[in-house]
Amino acid sequence: MEKVTVKTMDGKEIVFPVHTLKDGRKIAITSKHSFKFSDGTEFRLPEDFPLDFVDALTVQREFRNIPEALPNKASESVQKLSDSSLKILRELKLKVDIVLVSFMIISALKEMGIRDDFSAVLAMNSTSETAREVPEKKIVDIDNWAW
Repeated sequence: MEKVTVKTMDGKEIVFPVHTLKDGRKIAITSKHSFKFSDGTEFRLPEDFPLDFVDALTVQREFRNIPEALPNKASESVQKLSDSSLKILRELKLKVDIVLVSFMIISALKEMGIRDDFSAVLAMNSTSETAREVPEKKIVDIDNWAW
């Protein structure tokens, strides 16, 4: 299995697994989950792979009360990425074609107003045939990534 190593702000090295699609594009995986891709390739994390990478990208959430919702109690969350997470994303995007992340990371980049700075950072869209399946049965559509 291919891998890519990046350094955190404190100098610690974190290893991310890399999956290669049939067309040669390299994808840094940021989740410990398995993925099936629409080109027929599959990613499975080896059992002995260090899991430091799973917690490397953290989204910080802040909540703001919404008084307009009274008498109901409601809050709005604002998501942002830590400086350390941004550094990791900046390094990863230079080493692979795609950095596959969760939708929460995409949302945080948008809320921070820096989404366009991370064009290689994408989330998965499933194929239309598997869109309503449970996560384990979804197939990642390699021709339609989530922005």
